[in-house]
Amino acid sequence: MLRILAPNREERRLEQLQLARRYLASVEPLVIGLGRKARVRMRLALERGKVNRDIGRILQRRGDGAASIYFSQCEYDVAYIERSARDENLPMWTVLQRIQQRKLERARGHGG
Repeated sequence: MLRILAPNREERRLEQLQLARRYLASVEPLVIGLGRKARVRMRLALERGKVNRDIGRILQRRGDGAASIYFSQCEYDVAYIERSARDENLPMWTVLQRIQQRKLERARGHGG
């Protein structure tokens, strides 16, 4: 009975990720408004992409079609990091972008 009432670890993780996603969404306008450097905006995109990928992975395991939305949002962030790293000539961020791209492909089940 207790097990039925208590949320499982995956459910708690999903709640934590959704909270993190809301927090990151609230921070984005502040970062943009302050005119922060590209690295700060890329860091925000990196963290948001990780959160969206992990939410997508959990939803995919549950058979929830909304997983594709979160994977697409992660893909958008990965593409943003790629463009910014190239434009700003930041090779370390290019490496980070490639790592995130591979992780996204694995999460989607496309190998990698």
